[in-house]
Amino acid sequence: ILDLNTNRMVGSLPTELGRLSLELLLLGSNTSAATAPTVLFRNFWLRGRSLNDNVLLGAIPSEIGLLNWPIYVGLSSNQLSGTLPPSFSNLKYLRILDISSNELTSTIPEKIYNELFQPYFFAYEFSAAIGGSNPCNSTEMSGRMHVFYDCDVLDLHNNHFTGPGPTRISSRLQHLDLSNNDLDGSLSPELWESGSSLTYFNISSTSITGFIPDDACHEGIHFDCSSSLCGCNCSCTDA
Repeated sequence: ILDLNTNRMVGSLPTELGRLSLELLLLGSNTSAATAPTVLFRNFWLRGRSLNDNVLLGAIPSEIGLLNWPIYVGLSSNQLSGTLPPSFSNLKYLRILDISSNELTSTIPEKIYNELFQPYFFAYEFSAAIGGSNPCNSTEMSGRMHVFYDCDVLDLHNNHFTGPGPTRISSRLQHLDLSNNDLDGSLSPELWESGSSLTYFNISSTSITGFIPDDACHEGIHFDCSSSLCGCNCSCTDA
């Protein structure tokens, strides 16, 4: 682990970072304005990379599709814009993808909900300190870092994504946040037929309509949505 969080780093990142044999690189909460460094998306060994809470500008680089078994990608709270690169569809075996609080646009490809979070073909246990929020069960290490053990997270909230919400989602996905986007359409009944493992589902501040059926509720799940969508007694707060 290389922790460079909360510094005042300026300039471009050295290309040597792309060759380091690291599992986790933390570069969050710095202040330099730059485009997202492509070098960090070319490191085969790097399982987790955090660039949260910087001033990254421009588009997400297409090199993100080169990542091999990327366990964690954090690009939240930047000023990234434009559409998701087509190479996003090449990603698999993610545990946490957080690109929330940017200026990203376009529709969300259905593959992101279905294919990014897949069972691994090998035994790999990832328990490492990463900066960010604490959406699932974790052990807190400090005020800004947590350890995530078994939690698959897709956080796209607070962008400008358009189009419908998901039709189906990966059975591994536990935390899905689509709130504060320009999404519309109706929730598909198939969403609740895919063996969902969801424990958190947030579509507040969107224009998504439909109904969450009673049998979608199970112990421990939390819905954050318009109360008109809830057909069960699980936790549901008004948008």
